[in-house]
Amino acid sequence: QTNIRPSDDADSPEFKSFAAIKTSLSRTHAGRDKPSEQDLDTRRTAGNETVENARKFIHDFPASKLAEEAEALLTVGLYHASIAGDTNSAAQLKQRTDDLIANPKTADDLITKARPRQTTSNTRH
Repeated sequence: QTNIRPSDDADSPEFKSFAAIKTSLSRTHAGRDKPSEQDLDTRRTAGNETVENARKFIHDFPASKLAEEAEALLTVGLYHASIAGDTNSAAQLKQRTDDLIANPKTADDLITKARPRQTTSNTRH
């Protein structure tokens, strides 16, 4: 995992855009081990914001050294929204996983991050 270093230009659009991904991702753990319905709503929203922020970063900074991590975080955002009950994100995650695995240009570590973990929790509708 690549971390933005304090020496990076915190005022650059690239830095701010990547930081937005990390900020939204940090909210996907609302309620920790015992989330309430409100926490699950927060998790779904945060997961979807992570996806939106990652897509924007990838679009705006395709040559960035952080683009590959943004791709992985997009998948993580879909995963978090899915396990919080967002069925649309679950469908997108499945499609994204299938596409990533089928693409010979996909980095091996990204494929590993893209494979959803098997869970026993119920998906909310």
